[in-house]
Amino acid sequence: MNRGAFRNATRGEFVSKSYALPGGGVVANVTHGLGGVPDRCEWRLVCLASEAGFSIGDEVLVSVANGGHQAFTAGANNTNVFLVLEKSSSGTANFSWASKTDGTMTSMTLSKWAARCYAYRNHYKANL
Repeated sequence: MNRGAFRNATRGEFVSKSYALPGGGVVANVTHGLGGVPDRCEWRLVCLASEAGFSIGDEVLVSVANGGHQAFTAGANNTNVFLVLEKSSSGTANFSWASKTDGTMTSMTLSKWAARCYAYRNHYKANL
């Protein structure tokens, strides 16, 4: 069981706990318990400490955080959801994104962010 995760089997929802962002490599590869590939799988970065105009609790879609190149690889299969971060030699991600305050490009400090997954599966699909 994935401690800290939320599952609602009736509605087909899964929300993971928050995962720290390493300097690169696998961030998370966790069981979702949805009984098949999710129809939608969204990874978000959750702000843990103010940075670049973002406030604690702000959530940014991973696709937005990629900042011009593919820094993250995210996905799902029948059993798991996963997120991988491009390898970096420092504690600062090797990509930039727009500041929430004024749009200025700025590097992200990994320790100020965590990753969280939201996955959904419609168990009531019509047979096509």
